[in-house]
Amino acid sequence: MLRGVKTSPPLVCLRSFAPVSAVKVPQVTAMFWIVKALTTGMGEPASDFVVRSIEPAVAVRVVVVVVTIAVVLPFAVTRSVPSETRPGI
Repeated sequence: MLRGVKTSPPLVCLRSFAPVSAVKVPQVTAMFWIVKALTTGMGEPASDFVVRSIEPAVAVRVVVVVVTIAVVLPFAVTRSVPSETRPGI
């Protein structure tokens, strides 16, 4: 070992030692798969409907504006307010 050089301790899988309440990833439930199937399966038909019912150039512009707002809006929020429907936050 070199003098004066700090080394990191060996890597240990901390997940097995973490209490259950410390895990931040939500459980994948049946509701997750229902929502995923609906959103995945409805995205393309919704896009086709919008493009066919509105002129494509206008539809693309509207989608760009909506996506831009959806991306910028979370950064404009000054503080986070936890939802009461999500316990443990």
